[in-house]
Amino acid sequence: MKYSGLRDKHLNVFINYAANATDKDGEHLENNITKAFINTMESLHNNDVKEVFKNLFDIDLPEPFSCVYYLQWKSTDERLKQVISSIEPQNRKLLAFSRSGEHWGIEGSDIKDSSVMKKEIEEHYKKDNPDMPADELRKIVEYKLKEIERMRSGNSIPDGLIIIENNSRPLFAIALENKKYDLDPYQLNNHLEKSLELYGEDKEGKINL
Repeated sequence: MKYSGLRDKHLNVFINYAANATDKDGEHLENNITKAFINTMESLHNNDVKEVFKNLFDIDLPEPFSCVYYLQWKSTDERLKQVISSIEPQNRKLLAFSRSGEHWGIEGSDIKDSSVMKKEIEEHYKKDNPDMPADELRKIVEYKLKEIERMRSGNSIPDGLIIIENNSRPLFAIALENKKYDLDPYQLNNHLEKSLELYGEDKEGKINL
């Protein structure tokens, strides 16, 4: 079968069947890729799920185990917060993935100094577009700084969550965050703190890119 002629988005597992065709952001590509990943995980035999977790996180899942999957969950969900807080900190992780496979700035950054953040943002956007007009760069930096401030004062909403249970006992929590381009280190840090309740040294090494 020749796939080059397929143009019907309904046949694409990465695109929601009901996606708005006028969506200029790529038909919610970030959410749909996360959904496709979870759909794929749900369809796998347990032996294959174990192999995925071994390869991605170097985790050996015990027998028996089961997975519970969530999409677009909020850190204000008290029931899920109780489940996550019952899991050992070393078993809470964040899978962050993007098309570039990279992030800008400092991974898991919790920097509060606005001058340092400003420099990071400027360097990131100037790297990809060195000829960007100063006024345009200034507007982008101002917007990003406001977004970081808004995010820090609000909730955390990862794209997905996987809870792995052993005999109905929550054992691992894997949050998911996907970006079309470079990952945002401030958003990732926000997820670590507000969704996975990891702080200080507990955050170290908990992001899998």
